[in-house]
Amino acid sequence: MTSSSFAALVRDYLKERYEESPSWASSLGLTEYDERSEDLSAEAFRRRDARVLEWTRRFRAVPDADLDAGERIDRDTVLSSLRGRELMQPRAEWRRQPNTYLNPSLQGVFTLFLHRLRPERELANAARARLEAAAKHVADGKANVDFSLAPRVYVERAIGQAKAASRYARELVPAEISNPTDRERVAAAGRAAANAYDDFAATDFFSPFQNSRHFFSFRPIAVSPIGIRAFFSARGLAVLRSEALWVGLPSAAVAIVATGLRWLRALPK
Repeated sequence: MTSSSFAALVRDYLKERYEESPSWASSLGLTEYDERSEDLSAEAFRRRDARVLEWTRRFRAVPDADLDAGERIDRDTVLSSLRGRELMQPRAEWRRQPNTYLNPSLQGVFTLFLHRLRPERELANAARARLEAAAKHVADGKANVDFSLAPRVYVERAIGQAKAASRYARELVPAEISNPTDRERVAAAGRAAANAYDDFAATDFFSPFQNSRHFFSFRPIAVSPIGIRAFFSARGLAVLRSEALWVGLPSAAVAIVATGLRWLRALPK
């Protein structure tokens, strides 16, 4: 292999890495990837795992004799990175780490405005594209995460991150745009992304790991506190009074009416 052939191999490898992780490419200053988002489907994760093994094979096939000292360092650096990814494959982090499905659209947008390497209108278009990808990322996360594998700390962190991401997408990202038209377009995408993040943090998805309770806005019966000690308190007494008023009295009234009707039917005609 000639030096130019090795350089072409490295270029092909990096191009594939940038395409599979556009938000990472943006963090490196490669603005041509700003409008793109990661594919987080199960099929894509499996495809990337297979590509790690293929790239490892190709770089290992390059002998030392064909490279100068700098190129050998480059080759070994790539192989070290690939080896790390290969070692992590059995853990299948994409099946156990929920924030895998939050980071690309969240960090990917943050990076755009952190560096501001492009005119504002182009940044707005790129941010909108990445915010619009959030719903697909959330759907992929719901399909892929296996709660029998996910540690509690991963889940609790993802719940907090999703709640913060919702506010960031809905309020803070549009505030980065000065042009009213562009700001409203980003805001529309931000609202859709925020709804997806809210859905991601919802109790029905994370129910094995959190005991949050959700109620209607109209609650005539007071909500009971959780725990025996909390129940035997002023709030617990208020709950008992509320239940007596809204459950006990109507039930007693129904029982009295029913008893009276039975008594009337039993009277001799």
